[in-house]
Amino acid sequence: MQRPLAYIITVGDELLRGDIVDTNSAFLATRCRALGLELVRTVSVRDRIAEIAGAVCEAATHGATVCLLSGGLGPTTDDVTAVAVAQASGRAVALDPAAAQIVAAAFERFAAAADGAGLVGQRARTLATSPENQKQALLPTGSVALANSRGTAPGIWVSGAIGGMDVVCMPGVPGELRAMMIDEVEPRLRERFDLTVSARRIYRTLGRGESQLAPAVERRVEAIREEARAGQRPAALADLVIRYRAAISEVRVTLEAERVTDAELATLDAAMIESLGAPLYGIGEDGLAPRVVDTLAARGLTIAVADSLGGRLITLLTACPGASACLVGGLVPYADAVKVAQVGVSAATLAEHGAVSAEVAATMARAVRASFHADLAVAITGIAGPSGAREGKPVGTVDVAVVDAAGEVTRRLALVGVREEIQHAGALRALKLLWDRLRDRGLAVVAAR
Repeated sequence: MQRPLAYIITVGDELLRGDIVDTNSAFLATRCRALGLELVRTVSVRDRIAEIAGAVCEAATHGATVCLLSGGLGPTTDDVTAVAVAQASGRAVALDPAAAQIVAAAFERFAAAADGAGLVGQRARTLATSPENQKQALLPTGSVALANSRGTAPGIWVSGAIGGMDVVCMPGVPGELRAMMIDEVEPRLRERFDLTVSARRIYRTLGRGESQLAPAVERRVEAIREEARAGQRPAALADLVIRYRAAISEVRVTLEAERVTDAELATLDAAMIESLGAPLYGIGEDGLAPRVVDTLAARGLTIAVADSLGGRLITLLTACPGASACLVGGLVPYADAVKVAQVGVSAATLAEHGAVSAEVAATMARAVRASFHADLAVAITGIAGPSGAREGKPVGTVDVAVVDAAGEVTRRLALVGVREEIQHAGALRALKLLWDRLRDRGLAVVAAR
């Protein structure tokens, strides 16, 4: 049986001008995959009624079961998605009482927040009835208004809008769209359509490229397929699919199969752990930083950071909920004078080895571990470019050190990319060195989460 098909349309002149990056398409595509919807196409169109309506009609010609739109639901004159969808489906627009209540409730939330902060909330209550904001309650006739927990514009659901295709309109503001998709749209999609989700297992690696990982992975997966054909594993695993997704320093290896359970796919973990080896740090959606934070917190361990590459390492850690349970503090000793004054690097060490060296990284790690009274410390120093290269130390040279009560470990990295990519990759690789240290001491394990 063919899966229900999805078609995504993002609306906004700013998308086609390149003023903002379209993250909504990626988010919606991810959610469609998780739901079991097969994505047909993603397109972006300008804030023009005819272009939006044309894109909706094109979605129907591609056999889409549901067309998901983002953007163009706000109060200004260039917000024309509701009118365009009405035109495409041969409907009028009219004030929808449920939508008007959603708009009023949003402004009441804003007013209550203002009252709570000692400000005057009545102004927000008055704005709810302005013509501009009431425009957000004008929906295609026969549609259903969707609650917006983060903003003012209601979403719109038009069942069987064109040739049986449902049309769902959501705000363009990413936070509003994400909340509405998860809270309002996905439950309705599950109720309305027969959705079958492929089982997926994600293996997260760091430090080696796809070409280095692929041979061992593909040999092992082919062996699994053969075992399935021989009746030694679930038959559906004969069609096991491998997908690779490369990012900065990281590769996600995903196994997918239909007609198998998550538990059956999880039986492949041991084989994949063996095939992927040391680069593998985890199974599932969570990245490395939250795994490090949660592991340290669970073990009652604290960590300090010295980041001479610009602060990205500290940012990755503090972005994780619960980081305060393990991260004591950190420094960004960028200038050599600060390295000498704050993190114990001697002028002699700088003269002999240079600021980018294992010796400096280890000295900084020892210093912050002592000054912050932490159990562990990680330090990083490097040349992010575009200038700063030295003989034997090109742009992308990075040194990392991890220090704990049992000793210390250092590593030199040769990274490639522009400045921001080197900074990000360096921070990730520093976390990986820390993770490997924890694993070597039996304090961390590769786990599904």
